[in-house]
Amino acid sequence: MLVRGDRGIDLKGTGGSTSPIATTLKVTGSYVGTSATINVTNSGRTKLNNGINFVGNPYPCTIDWDALTLTNVDPSYLIYDPSGNRYRAWNGTTGGAGRYISSGQAFLVYCTSTSGGSITVNESDKVTNTTGGSFFQTKLTNHLKIELAYDTLNLDETYIHFREDATDRSDRFDVRQVKNSGVNIASIDSANLAYNINSLGNLTGSRRIPLSVEGTAISNGFKLTFNDVATFPFHKIYLIDNFKGTKTLLQEAATFVVDITADKASYQNGRFYLDFEELPQTNIKKINSDMGLVLFPNPANDIINLEFGNTLKNKNFQFNISSIHGESVLAGNLTAAEHNKINIKNLASGIYFIHISNSEKSQSIQFIKK
Repeated sequence: MLVRGDRGIDLKGTGGSTSPIATTLKVTGSYVGTSATINVTNSGRTKLNNGINFVGNPYPCTIDWDALTLTNVDPSYLIYDPSGNRYRAWNGTTGGAGRYISSGQAFLVYCTSTSGGSITVNESDKVTNTTGGSFFQTKLTNHLKIELAYDTLNLDETYIHFREDATDRSDRFDVRQVKNSGVNIASIDSANLAYNINSLGNLTGSRRIPLSVEGTAISNGFKLTFNDVATFPFHKIYLIDNFKGTKTLLQEAATFVVDITADKASYQNGRFYLDFEELPQTNIKKINSDMGLVLFPNPANDIINLEFGNTLKNKNFQFNISSIHGESVLAGNLTAAEHNKINIKNLASGIYFIHISNSEKSQSIQFIKK
């Protein structure tokens, strides 16, 4: 909907100003007070051109995308962000759009069946303590955010996430790229499909992932930034730039200046690659020679085990588990028996540090919660 101003403004531009002015919109009638079902369709052709539906939040409040009931609908959505002239996505785990959708906000979804599908929004899916546009807070493991920006008004982002429930093919955790008018960054799969969110299977061994900047306007001074590099505990990540002939080890928040020129090699697929190179694994049980302390398994699902050396048995220790941001999430006391078990079932997936200490000794160990 285009609102140029109040009803006194000539939309044809022949009777006065054509510049937008402030105005107030009033809505009359009743609002949705029960559950609402939004029907969506798919004409049966390729995902590139069909099955994408433009829908909206029917409630006068924020709703939680992750709580909605989806029938024959991908668990992801896209939203247009005019502040950055780009599309942003959310797949239930990661993405720039966030899980919360504002009142009246329109968004794009993909219907997976030619029989049609639906989105059901229940009263319990309403959210009253936040607004749309929120971003995920939990640090994920083996998760990389990549941003290409010309300025604060023209930028794009893509996400690469290795997870045990995803596949290397297009699946329900992926969100295909929608091209922006000025700046574009995406990751590419083996079928040469471009993704805003590219969810892949477990990261084992070394991997190479292509990046695409196709569709980006010709100009100098773009900034390519990488975040969440530290969430890869067992891999180093290198950026390959075939146009410049460089290979660079990524650090957290690493930023590179990118020029897109008239030379096709500067913007065609094949310029950028990411190499995920596995680090040597000498011992998956993180051993401290001073305390004789062993933590296993690592990564872990529900329980971590601690083994103390013989010289420390029957002594009392305190433990504190903190997130990658330094926030304490679990604490308690231990007796240095032969085996100690700590239940981490309620922790979110991610990287954590356990600090174990008494008046004589202390040690910190990093571990991964799957």
